[in-house]
Amino acid sequence: MPERQTFAQAKNKKPIEKFKRVLLPEVPRDFPWRRGLRVCLRAVHIWSTAILLGGHFFTQSKEVLLPWLLIGAASGAVLLLTDLYASFAILFELRGILVLFKVLCVAAAGYFWDYRFVLLTMTCLIGALSSHATGKFRHHLFFLKDTLPDKRRG
Repeated sequence: MPERQTFAQAKNKKPIEKFKRVLLPEVPRDFPWRRGLRVCLRAVHIWSTAILLGGHFFTQSKEVLLPWLLIGAASGAVLLLTDLYASFAILFELRGILVLFKVLCVAAAGYFWDYRFVLLTMTCLIGALSSHATGKFRHHLFFLKDTLPDKRRG
């Protein structure tokens, strides 16, 4: 595992290198209870989005569906923020690209209301398939090949 830099070593680097190290640290940042928090967030996220998708299937009103959309969006956003805190490398991994694609699909459902069930179903399928794919698939880097992806579980 690479050692962390001292302040003196970091001070001598160019500004762009400092910025890159902040966004793409050699060792992903961590915080206490990270795994437990992410497990709980993921459970809330799956629960709320399942209710949202089912509500659209059973043609529930927008008023009934809005809280589930907000809970799903908030839990998904916090999950993404925990990944970004560790390293912005996720945005260059397949799993991060798919998260951004899922956000676009959910946003598109609001604009293309007649296709909302298809878009939300596609979003759930992408999430289920990508989260159960092998780490080699999920953590594949499309850009910044010299960057180490965050391969921790949870």
